[in-house]
Amino acid sequence: MKKFMSAILSVVLCIPIMAVGFSAEEEIIEIPYSIKAPRIDGVGDDSVWKNAYTETLNPTEALKKGNYVQEPNNLEGAASANISILWNEQGLYFKWVVVDPTQSFALDLPSPGLNAMDGVQIVLDPFNKRLATVKNCAFCFTFVPYTCPRGSGVGQVPTGECSWYEHWQWVGMYDSLGLQMATSLVSKPDDNDDGVDQVLLISGYTIEAFIPVAALALNNIVPEFKENTEIGIGLMLMDYVYDHQKFIEAGGAEGAGAEFSQVYYNFCLDFSNNRKDIGKPQSFNTARLIIDEAGAFDLLTQAINKAQPFSKKTYLYTDKSLSDLNAVIIEAKKLTTDSTKLECMSKTQALEDALNTLVLKPIEERKGDVDSSGNVKLNDAMKVFQFVAGRSLIFDLITEPIFRTVADVSDNGKVELADAMKIFQLVAGKIDNFD
Repeated sequence: MKKFMSAILSVVLCIPIMAVGFSAEEEIIEIPYSIKAPRIDGVGDDSVWKNAYTETLNPTEALKKGNYVQEPNNLEGAASANISILWNEQGLYFKWVVVDPTQSFALDLPSPGLNAMDGVQIVLDPFNKRLATVKNCAFCFTFVPYTCPRGSGVGQVPTGECSWYEHWQWVGMYDSLGLQMATSLVSKPDDNDDGVDQVLLISGYTIEAFIPVAALALNNIVPEFKENTEIGIGLMLMDYVYDHQKFIEAGGAEGAGAEFSQVYYNFCLDFSNNRKDIGKPQSFNTARLIIDEAGAFDLLTQAINKAQPFSKKTYLYTDKSLSDLNAVIIEAKKLTTDSTKLECMSKTQALEDALNTLVLKPIEERKGDVDSSGNVKLNDAMKVFQFVAGRSLIFDLITEPIFRTVADVSDNGKVELADAMKIFQLVAGKIDNFD
């Protein structure tokens, strides 16, 4: 198997370049925002995807756009992918729905050679450096819909789990990166009488993947995704076919059969007419992260839901500041999914401003959610303690004005436990060190 891996990888990296007659132009794509992350289950039917950026990638489409196709004369029966992409502050979401009449050898795991079988690839330049090399600049993720049963080495049988690999920066697959992936297969039992039992005959697959911003960190700097951020991006589709006759002729598993059984059916990309540009971020397409009307309304809805609990805290804030907040909430609720992006973003900002300008009552006037002794109920005090100790997300430290400047934050982003205990004691009415 090792011999097979190295041989296939050499093919992937060193095949001759076939230009297609005219130059592809850099494309700027706009990826919409989704406040709700799509469900990553490999099914691909989450309604969130309906607002995504979409693209079709196959050798025919690539040729039309002047992009690289390995076998421009071998278009019939080539794989074709319908791709969807979304973003939010947490990262990027991808869906690939692939029709692929040819079935590849299934690699074993763990393997760095996943780019030597049916699958998809995504290259990303998260800081849009657009350098000539990938060093400290770009990532290359490979996603494959199946492998062979782990540890079996039986590559004809595609019944193993889906998998992924990052080739340039992490050079591996690490669960700690938080990357998510799931697939489903279009398949039927192998009832062909051809001398090889593949168990499943696969004619297509769906891959869903989430790449978090943490997995795109360079030199310990995590990219920040926000509206109008631009990143470099490129998409590739790998299409192989397993040839059992070649496998037998080359000596089977005991000889060089695995090496010669894998035939490159086709390969295409969406950002250049030169395969060598795969490793040149300066040649990637540009993706602009946008917030459209649907995304803006989702953000407004989130802001309303965030503001409403504060509007009821009459025991804590002055009547005037609560009245101002409630007035903004009422106006924000008048907007609908037909409202413009500008209207939604304006009201979202107004809600944030109203929250930030809430005025605390003098401490002697704070009444309401207290016990018979005039102290905040211990249950709520414990919730605050759990939050600042990093054990709960019940309270929002940023938008709860009374806790904004109370405690120091440690290196891992959590409030120091000593300060957490002081807050607990404060709201429990045990000390008055803090106002």
